[in-house]
Amino acid sequence: MSGRLLSTAVVLHTPDPVLGESLVEAARRAGAEPQLVTDAATFEPALRRTFPMLAVIDLKSSENWRLVLQRCRANPQIDHTPIYALISPAIEERKATATQDLDGLWPRAEAADHLVRAVQRHLEPPIRYPAGWNEAVSREARQGIIEFNQGHYFEQHEYFEEAWKAEARPIRDLYQGILQIGLAFLQMERNNWRGAIKMFQRGFPYLSDLPPVCRGIHLAPFRASVTDIYADVMALGPEAMDEFDSKRLPRLETGDHPHTPITRL
Repeated sequence: MSGRLLSTAVVLHTPDPVLGESLVEAARRAGAEPQLVTDAATFEPALRRTFPMLAVIDLKSSENWRLVLQRCRANPQIDHTPIYALISPAIEERKATATQDLDGLWPRAEAADHLVRAVQRHLEPPIRYPAGWNEAVSREARQGIIEFNQGHYFEQHEYFEEAWKAEARPIRDLYQGILQIGLAFLQMERNNWRGAIKMFQRGFPYLSDLPPVCRGIHLAPFRASVTDIYADVMALGPEAMDEFDSKRLPRLETGDHPHTPITRL
């Protein structure tokens, strides 16, 4: 199975009630949970509150949307969120100045169709097989797996970071994703809800479209566990983080069978 994103929320901004209703319906039809905001001032707070899979902003507005986008990109908690803009012929000249903070431009008349395709693409990314996906993990990564499985989430970061630095090919995403999920677990242990959510959101996309078994690591069950944990942590909120049962934190299973342990070199 491919890896689904952690969140099914989408934030939709438009001051046009008819277009807003169309976008909400399209998002739901595609399997997302839409949140509609009608003024740009509430766009960035909505992203911080929901950590959506993607967001849409309508540029046909008198509000300072450039400043809104700059604030979104300056916030490390949401700077990775894909943001698409709705445009119309009357504001085509805004493209050049807007694209540096945007992931795509959609004609307002075709917005609903674009939204459906984008949601489906984010929910079920096609599996990619980067060069080296079926090779053995590096020596540093093996040590990182050992530390991860022992619950040493700070130490695993050190090893996976070395493995990431040593690997120039895109398969390095495997190491980047695991180390950031490990840091999310570390923040959970420290009762840092916002820090944990941030690391989940940053790390999971690196793993979401990799093969179910990648470099001998069984990613499919790991991703499923992380998705469930993320949903529960979101529901608990910052005031109830200590209620989470740390025994649920998953291991990195390796080998021909999911429970084959990896040994220290």
